[in-house]
Amino acid sequence: MPRFILSYHHSGKTPANPDQGADQMNRYMAWMKQHAAALTEPQNPLKNKYLVTENGSTEGGKDGSMMGYSILTADSIDHALTIVQECPFLEMGDIELAEIIDMH
Repeated sequence: MPRFILSYHHSGKTPANPDQGADQMNRYMAWMKQHAAALTEPQNPLKNKYLVTENGSTEGGKDGSMMGYSILTADSIDHALTIVQECPFLEMGDIELAEIIDMH
């Protein structure tokens, strides 16, 4: 079955207050629970990011860089899109979806 990577990119939108933040997190956790069978790696936040170029490295990554990822198994890209379009993270950023190519 095809596997997909969901890369989470924060756009700077934040909840207006702590209650909205808690509500958003609760809905995100419920979304992960609802799709637990498909989310084979549900939540992988990133830290200690560097942007590495041929001229060296810069701490912090680049603007809009990936802040985490999930791995999803689905019948098709259309099925994966349906799942991703329901994700509450979209209220604070974008999700890039791509099929993982099996090189074996």
